[in-house]
Parts: sequence; structure tokens; C-alpha cells
Amino acid sequence: MEASTPEVSHELALVPLADVIERLRSGSLRVAEEVLRRRAVNEESVEGFLRGLPPPLLTVWEHGAPAVTLHTAWWSGAWTAREDAWWLLDGAEWVAALLRVASRAPPLVDDGRLIPVCVVRGGHGSLRAALEHLRRLKRAPVTAITQLPFRGRTAGGTIADLVASLSQQGFGELDVPLVARCVTAIVDGDQGGPLQKQVDRPMDTKLYDRSASALQRALVFLQGRARVPNVAVLPYGLYLVVLARFFHKHPSPHARNQMLLTRWYWRDVLAAHEDRGAAMAIRRMQGCVTDDEHASVQALLQQGRAPRPTAEQCWGRVRANPKLLASALAALAPRDATSGDQIPLAGHFNRPRKHWFVRIVVPGAADGPSGSTLFLHRPSTAQAFARALVEASSEVLTSHDVPEPARDALRSGDIAGFVALREAALQERVTRFTEFLASWGAPDRPPIAAFRVAETPGRPT
Repeated sequence: MEASTPEVSHELALVPLADVIERLRSGSLRVAEEVLRRRAVNEESVEGFLRGLPPPLLTVWEHGAPAVTLHTAWWSGAWTAREDAWWLLDGAEWVAALLRVASRAPPLVDDGRLIPVCVVRGGHGSLRAALEHLRRLKRAPVTAITQLPFRGRTAGGTIADLVASLSQQGFGELDVPLVARCVTAIVDGDQGGPLQKQVDRPMDTKLYDRSASALQRALVFLQGRARVPNVAVLPYGLYLVVLARFFHKHPSPHARNQMLLTRWYWRDVLAAHEDRGAAMAIRRMQGCVTDDEHASVQALLQQGRAPRPTAEQCWGRVRANPKLLASALAALAPRDATSGDQIPLAGHFNRPRKHWFVRIVVPGAADGPSGSTLFLHRPSTAQAFARALVEASSEVLTSHDVPEPARDALRSGDIAGFVALREAALQERVTRFTEFLASWGAPDRPPIAAFRVAETPGRPT
């Protein structure tokens, strides 16, 4: 960037092509769907690249990104939420080459080659400066402005406007009263105040943007780190209130603190509490979050400290709670039993909860979890779903945690045997899932950065 834009924080780096391709596959390199549909980008611009003409600098903006599922003729994928995504600004020729390699077409470039990348960091001011620099070069951004998580100056808006905006970003449909509580937590308001006044009261631009940024970061954390695929499967709203306040005060927390926050969330979710939804619990956990990032995380861990449940207790609580079970099943990236396509979970959880699962019940069994097993799948009858499982590929079975012996039992008409085998496999899976995220026995010490002591002037070292 030019010296006339000193406010831009950027880094020039040589990145292996294989690493950039992996970013594209995992959703850490974000490309707008309309770019993927442009045949001109995919075919024509790659010719100059292959002839050895120097492409423009690959320029990206590092920013959070929500979960999204793309379906195009050229590239399809389910991308998870990321806190460090690269949003493509310039370098269409690089995009073309990456797409050709990532789509498993015949390799056109050496994937050991180094790509020059300019990573723009910072807030909207940095992005504006980068876009202005591209305009001076008479280059249009590859990704349209409307596809970037970028908001220019607005006249503010109400909490209802904020809810509508966030609900379109792949996190699910947010609840207006819950977002109102999040905003009051951000501004240190009283959680017990009347919600209707908070919902109807217009916010100025600064508060609106602060609230939107904090909530988006909190939701990206839940999707990317805590493995909560959609706000609809968040067991208790108070967690979003606490996290919104935390990410408002600490927009870019240390990676270890994010790991510790994940432990706090899952330990508290799996603990036996009676007052999670009460205003007292909300105030107590909200009060843990201060201007000290490391102390805030440690206080939350202490607040959520409870006797460690046994593996059987963890399984029982997840199995009995549809939202927790949905999180565990979503981590398997379930596929459609008929088509084999990955189920787009961002839209799936916008359905009523009764349509989240397909249940296979043992004939004659009493109503309850012991005589049935649940699958995260598009709405279908149990009979049709069972028939599809019998003929499904191994990838589909794995995505629903169905072992081969269970399929054999289903094929022979032994529904009771199928349910028992699948529930046993699912219990083992859920036990590993919760143990990994809660990390009950792991040390919870803060990052080394928390122990740095500033030198006192005049004090000998």
C-alpha cells in the first residue's frame, strides 16, 4: 500500500500455493458465490496466468466470517465459521488457478509454488483504505462490497434491525429479547430492565456497530470454536449475553483464552444447574467479564466450576437435550441418506425443532429414548430413511455414526438390534466429543502473556 494510507495495517507474505488451496477448501479463504459462477474468471483469466504473465498481487482482508454452504457448477462446499478468514479483494487470476486445482481438475500449476499475498488487517477503516487503493489502480474488487462483512456509516437502527441483519449471516434466527439483553450487557445496562423499551429505542451508529461486531464475534466463536452450529441449538441464551460482553471488551482474545472459553461453555452446559435461565445467573456470569481479558476467562472458569460428571451422566444429558444432541450430530457433517450430499445445516436449523431429526423406533417399545435412535437429517419418514440407509455409501453411514453391523441388522429387519448398536456407537462418539471440548482434567492456566510484568522505571533488572 502507498504511504498516503498509513492507517492500513497490512502484511506482505509468500504463502505456499498448497496452503492457499487448503484455505479455500476449509472456508478460510472466502470467495463470493457470484465470483464462483463467473466463467470468465474461471476460464479466460487463467490463460494469461498459465502463459507466465505476472498476476496482480493476491490481496485479502482478514476478518471474521459466518458459516455458509455454496452450490455452484464450479465449486461447492460447506464452510464453517472462521475468525481469521481471508476475504478476497484482488487477484482474479490466482482465484482461477486455485479453483482449477481445488476442484481436482488436472493440476495446472505447481502446488509448491509460493504466492505473494497482501493481508490487510484492521477494521472498516483499513478496508476502506484498501478499496480506495484498488480504485486508484483502476481495479475493481473481485468480491463485491455487498458480499463483504462491511457496513458503512449508517443512521444506526433498532435492536430489531440488528436482529434482522445478524439473522441473515448464517448463524440462525436470533431472538429479539435475547439480543436486547446482549446489548444491555455490552453497555453495562441493567439486565432486569423492561425489554420492550430496549427493543424499540433507536441506537446511534456507534452503539449499533459495537453491538453488531461483538455479537458477530461471539457467534463466530460459538460456531468455530465451541462447535455450536446455529444459535437455535444454544441450550441457554445467557451464554450469548456473556460472550457478547466478552467479545465487546476483548475483540481479538488470545487463542488459549478462546480454548478456555470453550471449556467453560461445555463444562457449564453439562453441569447440573438449576438457575441457568434466571436473571441472577446472567448477572453473576456477566460480572465476571471485565477489562482484564485473562482474569475474565479465569473468573468464568471458576464460576462454572462444578463436580465433573461421569461419562454416563454426560451421555444422559446430551441424549435428553435435543439441542446438545444436535450439536454433537452436526459435528459429524451429516449427509443426505438418499443423495449423499452434505446437509446444509445453516438452513436446517431454521426449521421447527420437530423437523430437525428423523427417529427410528423399535416396534412395541415404550415411548422414550431407550427404544429409539435419532438422526440429524432432512424431514423424512422413518421407513424411507431406513431404506435409504440400507443402500447408503460408507461416507453417509459414517456421517450418521452408523456402524456396519448396525446396517446389517437393519437390512435383516432387526430394528431393535439396529437401534441398540447405533445408540452404543453414538454414546461413544458423544463421550469423546464432550471430553474433547470440556477437557475436564486439563490445566486451565492462562496464556504466558498473562504473566508478563511491566518493568518499573528505575527498578534494577
